[in-house]
This record gives sequence, structure tokens and C-alpha cells, in this order.
Amino acid sequence: MKKRNWIIVIIVVAIAVVALLTSGSLKLARAKSNLKELGTVSAIQKAEIVESTGEFDVHPYAELTWETSGTVDALAVKEGDKVKTDDVLMSLRTTSVSASIISAKAQLLNAQKTLEDVMNSDTAKAEAWIALRNAETELDDAQEYRDSLNQTIKGERIKFVTINTPMGQKRIPSIVKYKYKADAITIANADADLALAKAKYGDALREYDRLKDGTNRDDIAIAQADVDAAQATVDSMNIIAPFDGEILFVNSTKGDVVNMGTPAVIIADTNHYYVEAQVDEADIAKVNAGQSVDITSDGLPDAKITGTVTAINPIGENSGGLIKFTVRIALDKTDVPIYPGATANVTITISEPATHLLVPLAAVQNGPDGEFVQVQKSEGTLQQVIVTTGEMIGDNVIVSGDLQDGDQVVIKSTSALTIPGRNRTN
Repeated sequence: MKKRNWIIVIIVVAIAVVALLTSGSLKLARAKSNLKELGTVSAIQKAEIVESTGEFDVHPYAELTWETSGTVDALAVKEGDKVKTDDVLMSLRTTSVSASIISAKAQLLNAQKTLEDVMNSDTAKAEAWIALRNAETELDDAQEYRDSLNQTIKGERIKFVTINTPMGQKRIPSIVKYKYKADAITIANADADLALAKAKYGDALREYDRLKDGTNRDDIAIAQADVDAAQATVDSMNIIAPFDGEILFVNSTKGDVVNMGTPAVIIADTNHYYVEAQVDEADIAKVNAGQSVDITSDGLPDAKITGTVTAINPIGENSGGLIKFTVRIALDKTDVPIYPGATANVTITISEPATHLLVPLAAVQNGPDGEFVQVQKSEGTLQQVIVTTGEMIGDNVIVSGDLQDGDQVVIKSTSALTIPGRNRTN
């Protein structure tokens, strides 16, 4: 064969090879485009929640201290005891206190006798004046408390920490300062108490005016003041319960020598436990007073504790670079033992359970118009559907958009290598 003919044959073979490779590439591309992995849109029932952590606490509480120096003589309580208002919890030995306190006992007896004599001169009027004085005090207290709710409420709470002692580990209290704004329920209750105090004062004033021509009002006031002053001095050698509650911790023991300000006992009303939780700024707008809360504690894994949001501090605090807001949660009545200072895991229910659509996270793509998924229709075509993603659940994500339960969405394309057919030549 001539050289020219060989060149022509080589050119023809080259063209055939290029055509064969091109055909194979097209088939591979078609196979790749037609082979897709699909996922299913599913419907779930889920409530919107906000989760956080906080600490168990109790209110009211008080750390009672000695008001004078002396030696502890009588202990009437131990940790866990229930006490009533004005119960004497512990006392100092009479011979160990100052002479002024011993003298005050005699002064108290004389003052009580004087007051009794003044009152007996006109018992009805004296009783009416005392009732008026008590009503006035109650009104002043109610007004002062209501006015305080217009300001940021500041106070202290106890937090128990564990320390090592020669007798082993022991939980002791420490004081933590707090502040918050009163919630609407507290303000409404304070308004009601103030209105009642005003009504009682009006009744007492009218009764006293009806009887005021009897014994001199100033004489009764002076006698009562003498009694109150002497009683306060005598009471300084005792620790007295300021409210109904439970003894949480006893600092003093019999024989201790104490001074003014020495801690004696911690008391709290254990019927009013609460949790103060720290909520992120991204979630705080969803939280409102009255929302129900489920609470767990690592130390009580099987306990069921519930509560209600009662107050939200509108002033955020920086915590490790994040802004947190304090949410107060009042606990419902429970037989579960609550430990003030223990960590509380809270779940606030923002909305009741509702139906949400769930798609595989790998099905969500980004485009010029935002996030979307590709839905495969029955005829094999694909439809692009714009979605808005929400909370992730495992490898899936909650979405909203024009989707239906059971829709098939494209997760990703897969490839399959196909070898194009070749013509054999003999």
C-alpha cells in the first residue's frame, strides 16, 4: 500500500476512536444523571422548647445571727425541724449576758404592768387604739412592699457547698446575691394586699374615733413603746423564728461562746422552692411568665419535678462571652427532696406539640433564592422547593415549605461506570 493510503487509514481510525470515546462519555453522563439517592419527607409531633440549667433555691429564708454576746445554753431545734413564727430556737445562758439585758427583764415586767394599768382604765378604747396601731403598721408595710416592686429587687440566697472536715464531708451554706424585677402576678397580689390593708386601717380608725374620748392616746403609746423596747432587749439573748419554716442548718451548739453577728441558724420556708435558670439571649424572647417547665436533677434521675415561669429579669449578664437572662421558675408541690444549691436542668415548653416535617440534612441545598430541596415527582421529573430549616434531629432537620409527608427528595447523585460497546473486526 502506498504511503498516502496508510496516512488516510490512520486518520480514519483516529476519528473512529474519538467518536467511540465521546459516545461512552455521553452514556456515562446520562447514567450518572439518572441514578439518584432518595430520602423521604416524614412528619413528627414535637413541642417547641427552650432548655437551660440553673440551681434549686428556696424563699423566704433567713440566716439568723446572735444580737449579743454570751454562752449558748439551750437548743430547742435540730436540722430538719419544722418551726412556727416566734418560736424560740435557742437561748444564751442568763449569767453569761450583759447586765443591761438582765435589767431589761425587770424593765419589761414594769412596762407590761404600766401598759396594763393604762389599758384597764378604758379597756375598749385601749384595744381600739392598739388595733389602729397594728392596722397602721400593716398598711405601712404593705405600701412599702408595693413601692419596692417598682424597683429592681435585690437580695441574697443560700447556696450549699461541700467541704472536707475531720468528720468527713459536710454541706455548708454560702450567700449569693441576686436581683430581679417583680412579675405581674406578684404585683397583682401586692396590690390586693395593699387594698385590704387600707380597708382594715379605715375600719380601725373609725372604731378608735368612736372611743377616743377615753384614756389619753399618748399614754398608751408611751407604755407600749416601753414594753417593745424592753422586749427587744430581752429577745436579744434568744434566736426567734421570723416565719414558719424548716431548720436547714444549725451553726451554734450548746456551750459555744458567741458574739454579736455570729451565725446561729438558717431557716427557710420549704413550701416555696424555685429555680433560677440562665437562658441565652437567642431564646429569651420566646420565654414568658406562665409557661410550664419540666425540671430534672442529676442527683434525682427518676424524679418528676414541674414548675411555672413566674419572672424574667430583663437585664442580661455576660457569662463567658454569652449574654444570659435570669428566669425564675416556681416549683409545684412535690414529695421529692429538694436540695438548695443543686443543679437543675430545665425544659421550658414554648408551644404545645405540633406537626413538623423532617427531611435528611443531606437533601438541603443552597441556591440564589436560599435553601431548597429537590422533590422527585411520580413521572420522574424533579421539582425545586424552597424551604426554611429549623432544629436538627440526628441526621435530619425540621423544615417548612411546600412539602408533604412521604415526598421523595434527592439526597445526592451517584455514578456508575458503563463501558461502551465496541465493534470487533476480523
